[in-house]
Amino acid sequence: MTRWRHSFLLACLLWAGSVQAHTLDLSTARVTLRDQHIEVMVELDPFLLVQVGPTAIATESEPELLSHLQQARQLLDSETKLEVDGVRVGLALRGFPSAPEFRAMAATLSAAQKEHGDLIRLRLEAPQAVPNAKTLALSLPTTLGPSVVSFVQPSTRYAAPGESSVFSVLRAPVVPSAWDVRRYWFWLWFGGFAVVATLVASIFFNRRVQHEET
Repeated sequence: MTRWRHSFLLACLLWAGSVQAHTLDLSTARVTLRDQHIEVMVELDPFLLVQVGPTAIATESEPELLSHLQQARQLLDSETKLEVDGVRVGLALRGFPSAPEFRAMAATLSAAQKEHGDLIRLRLEAPQAVPNAKTLALSLPTTLGPSVVSFVQPSTRYAAPGESSVFSVLRAPVVPSAWDVRRYWFWLWFGGFAVVATLVASIFFNRRVQHEET
């Protein structure tokens, strides 16, 4: 039983460390609606988008690198989905790292023996106006993993000399901390372990009783 207990605690510690390592670099998106115009600023790990490691990117041929970058752009274009009032609205990607820039990032990470580095910022915008929008919905490519999305709608007031401009402040959403997530999974795993341990003990007890009866 001691060996099982040690294995379980070790698994929990390893999992907690992996959660802490990954919650710090989530992909983020900020959606801004201003004058019926939508802009999306995305911060992401480009190697998650390319789905190829830095060492491979740093050493592959120029045609292969260009092909990977083209696939990454297409993935971002097709799987970044914006909906206004339930209707899909196209987004245009404004700028993307060039092949030399991407190879330089990959070479730096490869030399440091790292698979992921700093997030990069990309800008997308809806070419057409969206008048009278009531709801907005945004989803990012699944390959980017979990993400944090925020919505900004600047509000403008005209103020006479000496007059105060009053704005309503939105309540900030409650985002679970890394500790809350780890605690949730710990109790989930602990509950599962307790159930399995109970079942094993029950089976062992029943077999022992049957053995004593025979």
